[in-house]
Order: sequence, then structure tokens, then C-alpha cells
Amino acid sequence: MTNNNVLQFELPEDFNNQLKASLIYIYRDAMEEAKRDCAVTREMLTIEEVCSMYNTSRNTITEKWHKEMDLPLSKLGNKIYIERKVLNDFIRAHPYQ
Repeated sequence: MTNNNVLQFELPEDFNNQLKASLIYIYRDAMEEAKRDCAVTREMLTIEEVCSMYNTSRNTITEKWHKEMDLPLSKLGNKIYIERKVLNDFIRAHPYQ
């Protein structure tokens, strides 16, 4: 038994490729947002998470904040972490002048 109510059509290959690329971009963006949202609830943050959350560079955190302004960092394996409370206290203690 065939279903006569099925509409079938073929998309141009260029359109199909653009659609696939757009969906991949949307998926990756959503995954990055989910990672940032997960970081919001954790006590320890990686340098990458802090860079993303505060729109700053790794160099600003490790060179300026850590070396020049004494922001404490912790290293575990190959990852550098910042305690969320310490980071928030540090930011409050250094208001924009």
C-alpha cells in the first residue's frame, strides 16, 4: 500500500550544504552556551571559562591579574583554575577608576 499524501522533493546540493553548515554552527554555539551555563554553578573555573564569562584574554588573567595584582590561581594537572568566590571578591576589590 502506497501513501499518496507524501510530498517528496530534492534540494539543490548548494542549499543542502549551506543548511548543514548552518545547523553545525547553531549546534556548536548551543554547546558553548551550555558549557558557560554549567560553569556558572561550579566553585572552580578554568581560565578559559573565566575568559568567556568576562570577555577577557588569558594573558590578562595570568599576567595582569595573577602576576601583577596577586589573583590566586590553582593548577591541577595541566589546567589552571580560579575559585569563583575569590574571583568575584577580586573583581569587587578592583573597581574601574
